[in-house]
Amino acid sequence: TNAGQATTQGIEIETVYVPTDRLRFMLNATWLDASYDDFANPDPSEPDFDDNDLPYAPDWKMFAGVQYIQPIGEYGNLTFNVDYSYTDDQYSDPSNSDVDSIDSYDLWNARLAWTPLSESWELAAWGKNLSDKEYNTVNSDNFLGTPRTVWGAPQLYGVSFTYFLGN
Repeated sequence: TNAGQATTQGIEIETVYVPTDRLRFMLNATWLDASYDDFANPDPSEPDFDDNDLPYAPDWKMFAGVQYIQPIGEYGNLTFNVDYSYTDDQYSDPSNSDVDSIDSYDLWNARLAWTPLSESWELAAWGKNLSDKEYNTVNSDNFLGTPRTVWGAPQLYGVSFTYFLGN
């Protein structure tokens, strides 16, 4: 099926404030109004999807982060990052039924990276979803009509090594 017509409008604000060479604050906020103007339901026995929200179009998304770089003399730099993100309620299907509803969720992440003075590589330790929030990214019925949920990533920790080509 295909929607007859949809309207989307919104605003996004993204800002970075750098008060010193070592400190950076980031903020991003998005408001979105996305709905179908005209969308006939492929099942004529069910109501049309007119005025329903578009799938995966939350009204609000927000991100805030801070980064601090600490020089460690001849050994390079340590970079600390902490960020927070919020995603508002949304639907995974044009029907906007309860089974397709995805609840809002927020996540905390952190990262500590060491980069030598040569800046040719980086070693980082990181953590994602630090509050171990249980959230889902998809709610729907499968082709048999059985509810299906895809869960977001759980609390994760890791170490990354990056080599920068061309340095």
